[in-house]
Amino acid sequence: MQLTQEQIIKLLKSYAEGTTTSAEEQQLFEWAATTQDDILIKAQIKALLHHHEDVQKQVDWERMYEEILEKTQKTTTPPPLRKKIWYKVAAAILILLMSGSAIYFFNSQNALTEPQEKITKSITAPIPNIHPGSTKAVLQAGNSQVILSNTDTSFTLAGNKVDINNGAVTIEEQAPVEYTLKVPRGGTYSLVLADGTKVWLNAGSKLTYPSQFSGNMREISLTGEAYFEVATNAQHPFIVHTRQQEIKVLGTSFNVQAYLDNKTNTTTLVEGKVAVHKGKEQWLLKPGQQIETNRLGSSVLHKNVNMSEIIAWKNGYFRFDKANIQTIMKRLSRWYDIDVEYIGAIPQQYFGAIMDRGKNIYNILKLLEATGKVHFEVDGNTVKVSR
Repeated sequence: MQLTQEQIIKLLKSYAEGTTTSAEEQQLFEWAATTQDDILIKAQIKALLHHHEDVQKQVDWERMYEEILEKTQKTTTPPPLRKKIWYKVAAAILILLMSGSAIYFFNSQNALTEPQEKITKSITAPIPNIHPGSTKAVLQAGNSQVILSNTDTSFTLAGNKVDINNGAVTIEEQAPVEYTLKVPRGGTYSLVLADGTKVWLNAGSKLTYPSQFSGNMREISLTGEAYFEVATNAQHPFIVHTRQQEIKVLGTSFNVQAYLDNKTNTTTLVEGKVAVHKGKEQWLLKPGQQIETNRLGSSVLHKNVNMSEIIAWKNGYFRFDKANIQTIMKRLSRWYDIDVEYIGAIPQQYFGAIMDRGKNIYNILKLLEATGKVHFEVDGNTVKVSR
């Protein structure tokens, strides 16, 4: 049974609090009986239990597991080692829910390694001048623009009424106008297009779209990263143009990452079906698949990608599974609007991490330093990285 990380967290939390419905309990039991072991989850458990023993004691994990296992065995036969695997997965996710962060790293042979106890003294307190991203953007039409925040409001731009509701833009079109929504570094924003399609934009992104769709296609252009839930309309395909790809869909959910400073563009399908074009080539993606296209136009199809890592940003988290420090710092620089400077040789380590995007950057840098493999110094709005 396939469940997202967010669904699993919600079910486990509800069960621990005794608020699950019968249907939710059944869903949880089916998942517990069929979920597979995961080396990354095991690594998270090691780090979480190591740093949050006090949290672990707040829940009777064995009693909770035994109760679920008993009910699970009444409806399905669990595979070998189910007790050990389920217990560790449940513990990892629930502790994660309570603590908010976990981190570990891989050595040069890709073996999992425990974080070290010592934390260097350069990062000792919250950094007041560096803040997490927030809901903000600029909506532009021609030479006119309006600065947006999370405040509910209505105004007129290029002859059309614009409504802001809970940080989402909706345009009541009166005249056909091309809009551009720009989300700066340190920001995020969402909008509803004229056809009902919902779009979430990550930091440092830009979306160009019409106030109303006309013709046979619903076409928009994206730079940066966005998550789409496309309104179904078989007669009018939805097309996303990026620098390196063209994504054609009828109605589906998918994530596109197309930052100009990235070496590749990626399209990852969550559900439904999409066709991705690059020149004369075309790929039909299935849920869980990703097409990656580099600057030279070469593409690679990845099957069974970690969807939790791909869409973590939309759900308020950073998640890295075996990522180098450059990848991590590039994501942090967009969200916290910081500059990154590398001093000396760049650490050649691969990290795994799950971190709350709402926390002060101090918390994240401290966790990374706890591995003993990387060191940070903060100078104003610049974070210096060294070994």
